[in-house]
Amino acid sequence: MKWLVSCYPLIFFAFFACDALVAPAASNTLKTNNLIVPEIRDSTQWAAYGIRITPDKRTYDRTQADIRRQRMQLRDAVRRTSIGIDSAGMVFTEILINQIIPYWYGTPWSFEGHTSVPGKGSVACGYFISTTLQHAGVQINRYRLAQQAPQDEARVIAMGDSVTVVYGRWVNKALPELQNTLQDGLFFIGLSSSHVGYLLKRQGKFFLLHSNYTYPAEVRIEPADEQSVLNNFDRFYIAPVSTNKKLLEAWLEEREVPAQ
Repeated sequence: MKWLVSCYPLIFFAFFACDALVAPAASNTLKTNNLIVPEIRDSTQWAAYGIRITPDKRTYDRTQADIRRQRMQLRDAVRRTSIGIDSAGMVFTEILINQIIPYWYGTPWSFEGHTSVPGKGSVACGYFISTTLQHAGVQINRYRLAQQAPQDEARVIAMGDSVTVVYGRWVNKALPELQNTLQDGLFFIGLSSSHVGYLLKRQGKFFLLHSNYTYPAEVRIEPADEQSVLNNFDRFYIAPVSTNKKLLEAWLEEREVPAQ
């Protein structure tokens, strides 16, 4: 059988924030109140990394229905031991990255945003995470998850698995450390006490997917490099998604993930 492997808004200077645009990298870096605000360009060869930045022609509802069928087939295969949980993790990653999230790129960020419809209304960084997980089939209360602090959200998603905590500036300390310790895959990342997103490592390169609080304040994917908003933070909470056996089993079996 073939398987397709195919915000907390930031409190800083009296504001909670989260971040922005469809698949942009930054050509130069602007600074506002000492915060890194990337200028937008799109020079990354996304297809070379197996990353879709636009949804296919199916409606969002149809995509979710197809994912439900895919999950059920995958669950049955895991029960029969035709495939292992590692393969399920690869499929789940592709479902999030290339089936669900492309619909969300360009959705505006706002502190109070909690839309459940991509492209309509606005979405804070925590709600971007909780809603996309829920729409991928994870049985979780998206409101409770989104309203928690980044470190607590990491613990919920980890489901008892270890949460990696890294201290230090992103480029100088955190990125080199994670480059050496994390395998390719998808992770949740909490940034200090105020922002969250997905961290994707693919072909050895890191990408941040989040509802961005900086200009132009939309859901986006960006290379996690020296021009990323990650450089505004010095504490990072990393929880596995692709390799999290408990989370994947809960997804396959439609068991609730307690969001507290």
